Amino acid sequence: MHSINLLPWRAVARAEEKRRFFRHLLGVVGAALALVLVFRVGLMARIDGQEDRLAVLEAERARLQAALGASSSLRDERKRLLERLEVIESLQQDRPKTALMLDALARVQVPGAHFQALTYAGSHLTVKGIAENNEDISALMRRLKASPWFSATTLRGLVEAPEFGPRASRFELSFDHLLPAHPWPGPEAGLALQASGQEGA
Repeated sequence: MHSINLLPWRAVARAEEKRRFFRHLLGVVGAALALVLVFRVGLMARIDGQEDRLAVLEAERARLQAALGASSSLRDERKRLLERLEVIESLQQDRPKTALMLDALARVQVPGAHFQALTYAGSHLTVKGIAENNEDISALMRRLKASPWFSATTLRGLVEAPEFGPRASRFELSFDHLLPAHPWPGPEAGLALQASGQEGA
């Protein structure tokens, strides 16, 4: 026995059309969701890659800053070392200069003029002492002027000192210390100083 469909064929066609429509709609929605998901995944991947690149750039920037800081520290350390070297060199230069100055001062001393105090500031000297007579002070000044080690000799004070002798005097001389071309005075300079001292006596 054959089944008889009592529904009109148009209603069946519309129902079939609706089912196809919903199937297509679901397919489009699924495809759209898949596209959105793929786009989101790709976007997140690009964001992660960009963050990785930013992290690399930040690490490089930190490394460069550390290198610049180390370079600045090295420059400061180099400057401090150069300053220390300059101080050491100046001390090494002043050490023989002082020894040579004292040696030259001993060479020009007159037997009748005795040094009691010596003040040394830079290249300027001030000597205080006692002389047996004024002729000894004059001889000492002539020796200082004749020496290549000293210049600008000035008598700053002369006071009688009878407690040391009837013609004794206290004196104060100021003069500058020089470094001649040949540091150690030769025998000629010593003979010239002796001659000047004998003339003064």
